[in-house]
Amino acid sequence: MKHTLSIAMLAIGMFLSTSLLAQEKHKIDENDYANQSVEMADGFRAEGKIYVVVAVMVALLGGFTFYVVRMDMKVTGLEKKVEEFLQGK
Repeated sequence: MKHTLSIAMLAIGMFLSTSLLAQEKHKIDENDYANQSVEMADGFRAEGKIYVVVAVMVALLGGFTFYVVRMDMKVTGLEKKVEEFLQGK
């Protein structure tokens, strides 16, 4: 019963999601190809906020890297303990 219900909900969800669009489609013209500036980045750079954005990105990347390395060390330690336990049996 649960399996049938979950399949039915998945099918309904997939059917309803086909009508959703992420954004409207716009026709691309020559002006779009000629545009070489990015207004948001230019504004951040002019106000000096681009350094804050870069610092936040570096901090996040560093934090994620530290977290993954730390988890790897913990998992490696647990693997060694399990292996020692199984050999001692």
